[in-house]
Amino acid sequence: MGFVKQLNPAMGDQHFRKIFGKCFPEFENQVDAFRQLEVKTVVTSTGIFDVQEGRRRRFAGGADLPVSRYYSVCSDSTGDDGGSMCYELMTYWSGHLSGQVFPSMFDTSAHPGVDDFVTTMHDFASRSPDRAYRAEIDALIERGKPFLSIIPMRPQESVGEIETAQEFLDFPAACEFTITEMNVPDCLDLRLEAHREYFCTELVSVEPINSRAQFVGTRHESTVDFISALASMISPELGGNMFHTAVGQVLRQRGYQGLVYPSARNDSKVVNVGGEIAEHTGWNFLDYRGAPPIRNPQREYAVPISTHMSARMFPIGLHDLGVSAYLVNEHDWNGAKCESTGYVTEGVAAQEWERINHELAMMARSEAPGFFYDRYSLRPLRE
Repeated sequence: MGFVKQLNPAMGDQHFRKIFGKCFPEFENQVDAFRQLEVKTVVTSTGIFDVQEGRRRRFAGGADLPVSRYYSVCSDSTGDDGGSMCYELMTYWSGHLSGQVFPSMFDTSAHPGVDDFVTTMHDFASRSPDRAYRAEIDALIERGKPFLSIIPMRPQESVGEIETAQEFLDFPAACEFTITEMNVPDCLDLRLEAHREYFCTELVSVEPINSRAQFVGTRHESTVDFISALASMISPELGGNMFHTAVGQVLRQRGYQGLVYPSARNDSKVVNVGGEIAEHTGWNFLDYRGAPPIRNPQREYAVPISTHMSARMFPIGLHDLGVSAYLVNEHDWNGAKCESTGYVTEGVAAQEWERINHELAMMARSEAPGFFYDRYSLRPLRE
């Protein structure tokens, strides 16, 4: 399967744990807050959920899998995941719940300009009066392993991928990543052409896009079917929706030990040559190994795509999400052009920044949302 990356905040020093908890208050669990308020059920646009059992997570199949089972997929041993880890972490950021603190993140395994950043971060950290903190930063840089840096900031009304003229609220916090090479048997890896075909024919009922007919009988046929399913797969609700729960439940019932799936926060790409993966970015891995049996297992059935909700409440196509997908026809393989299959999406990361900037604008206008609001429902629906 390849190399995967994970961040365990508990492995960071005291300063990192403090900053991380401030910036991402929903990372571990949001169930305690519901229990304190004696809330048992939450009704959203995508279903009715029992919040007492635990937190719903994408493709988990239930509320019994912790965040520690999720990884971003890397291109190689350096840990480069195309920035997916940072985009996924921003899922847990809320301007309202974080006290209007914005996390400026830098991933030394994925972002450019690492040497300059590390020098600047070290100079900044050296101004801290805390000797133990300075020693931790020095040791982390000396080890030379990939790490995540978070600088808490008071943002302006809008930010971009590179923040300028912001107000720093504290010294940088940093924590090393865990990068592991995994080979999980019985893993449904949707980067592979054969696995995408199985997903579309055995697990879900695909509603083909209009251009499907021209690809029948060609090497692009299964990829076009998969693009038809992408809108449901990358639908941005927190923790996914009933589609993700149903797919995860079926996979666990059938004995799958893992799932590699496209990110709902970052643009994804895969290029296949001769059935193998030649290039990929923007993918995550969910580890099912050792997961407990599904509670109250349902009868196996094909999962309908976007038919259980109205078009206004549930996206029926990539256009509804502001996302485009393109087929990959050829690839430069060892200096030679060769035929390939696969796809690339554009607009997923841009939509995540739209969501972030929408929240920042609300903060600037002092518009505090209600306690139970779904921040991914705040973005305007596209016509």
